[in-house]
Amino acid sequence: AENADIVEYGVMFNQPDGRQINNTASQKYVIENNPSLAEIALFKDNLIKSMKEWGNRIPNAGYGGMFYQWLRENDPTKMECGKYQIVGDDVYAMVQSYDTQPQENRRFETHERYFDIQYVAEGIEKFGVRPMEGLNEAERIPENDLIFYEKTDTAGWLILGPGDLVVVAPEDAHCPQCMAGDSPCRIRKVVLKVRV
Repeated sequence: AENADIVEYGVMFNQPDGRQINNTASQKYVIENNPSLAEIALFKDNLIKSMKEWGNRIPNAGYGGMFYQWLRENDPTKMECGKYQIVGDDVYAMVQSYDTQPQENRRFETHERYFDIQYVAEGIEKFGVRPMEGLNEAERIPENDLIFYEKTDTAGWLILGPGDLVVVAPEDAHCPQCMAGDSPCRIRKVVLKVRV
């Protein structure tokens, strides 16, 4: 599990054979195959190359295309924090601003009704991701589509900076808003919510 920290890119893309690869699958590959640092670098390079290739082939497709269009038309660094509807309650953006916190103060969470696409506009944060399976539920807030979990030591961690995004499926537990360094950082983020 210590190799999971090496995985830097937590996005989802489709392969030509229809399989989907996301951050959890990438971490699983590293954990299960225990590759060398050279193999990890090659895997990461191939992952990025494939993501760019498919993104260029279908740049405006589906909800991802709608989100990119929304980002081109709106500057989240100058917008009020709040909810912005894109396709009613099926697809909407939440502009957020907060200070990161020590990792030990944050909890893993999941959402049952929505995918998250979390885009960092300003700042740098550490972002934990792991499969929901095996976690113990600590708190459920149904009106916010939010489930928190007890602490875990098993996760992969991403460092997200301006322009980075991560796609989080309902089965992916994630721990956002963590400090990437020794002191808090002001974050400006857009979370796109896409109904399952």
